[in-house]
Amino acid sequence: MNTERRRFPRFSIVAHAVVIDVASEMKVSARVSELSINGCYMDMINPLPFDTVVQVEITHEGKVFRSGGKVIYSHPNMGMGILFAGVTPENRAIVEEWTRKAGT
Repeated sequence: MNTERRRFPRFSIVAHAVVIDVASEMKVSARVSELSINGCYMDMINPLPFDTVVQVEITHEGKVFRSGGKVIYSHPNMGMGILFAGVTPENRAIVEEWTRKAGT
């Protein structure tokens, strides 16, 4: 039985990220290990709590993707899942390019 609930496939990727907790303005670095059109998984020792509203900046292949988002799950000592929000068409094109390349 397939229990996959994601609307878009995730792809393995290695990219640098900076995440800002909007409420506290705390900025943390992370590594993106999985990416989809509507979110990503970030590896980090001290992930932010569930439901935290964030600003995300991901750098990969000389391009920078920026988006708002929200923590949709958090795994202590491992990382967190981010759902992107308010993605501009320009930033959507960047993430689409990265996922297309990662899928080949």
